[in-house]
Amino acid sequence: MAVLLSGDLAVEADVLRRALGDPALEVVPPHLTLVPPVNVRAAELGAALRVVRAAAGAARPFAVGLGPVASFHPVTPTVHLAVSDAEGDLETLRAGVFQPPVWRDVDHPFVPHVTLRDGAPLHRVHAATQALGSYRAQLDVVRVTVLAEGRDAQRRRRWAPVADADLGGVRDVGRGGLPTELAAGTLADPDALRCSRPSPRSSAPRSSPPGERASSSASPGREASWRQSRRWPTW
Repeated sequence: MAVLLSGDLAVEADVLRRALGDPALEVVPPHLTLVPPVNVRAAELGAALRVVRAAAGAARPFAVGLGPVASFHPVTPTVHLAVSDAEGDLETLRAGVFQPPVWRDVDHPFVPHVTLRDGAPLHRVHAATQALGSYRAQLDVVRVTVLAEGRDAQRRRRWAPVADADLGGVRDVGRGGLPTELAAGTLADPDALRCSRPSPRSSAPRSSPPGERASSSASPGREASWRQSRRWPTW
C-alpha cells in the first residue's frame, strides 16, 4: 500500500532511478510505501479494502517534503528521497492503513521515504548523496493506492495499482436501509466490480468515458472475489 508519485514528480523520480541503475524501475512505479508487502487471503480482500477506505475517509489531502537524497547505509545500501512530515499527517495515515488484515510484524520503525534504488553499490550511494544533497520537492498526498504483484504478458514480475481511495473522498449514504459506502478514486473498487458483474445472459457493462474518475459503491458486508490465487500480495 503506497502513495504513488504522479506527473512531473514521477518523471523526475524515474530519471533518478534510471541514472542510478535501479533494477526495479520497470517493476514498480515510484512510490512512498505506507505498508510493506503483505500476503492477504482472498477471503480477506473485502476487509482489506475497507481498511483503506476507512483510513482515506478519515483523512484530508496534505503535503510532505521530499529530499534530500539520502541512504540507510551502513544498515541497508539504499538511495532514497527523505520525506519530511512536519505535521504528522503521513504518520497518522500510515497508522490508519496498517491494520489487520493489512498488517504484519516489522522489526524497524516507520521511516517514510521514496526509494530510488535498493542494494546500490557504495560508490553510487556516496556520489548520489553528495551530488543531490540539495534536491527538494513537494509531494501532494491525495490518495492511497493498493498495488498487487503479478506477471505481465512476458511473465515478468510487476507491481500494478489495483484499488485506491481519495483522501476525504469516502462517505456513507442510505443508512435508512442497507448502508452504502461511496468512495472516490481513479480505479473502480473491486467490491463494486464484483457486484456489478453481469450474468451470462446480460450484456457487458458500459465503460466510463476516457478520463472520467471512477466512483464506486460497496456494501460493507460483501467480500471481494478477486484474482484466482489463494493469496494476494499487496503493497
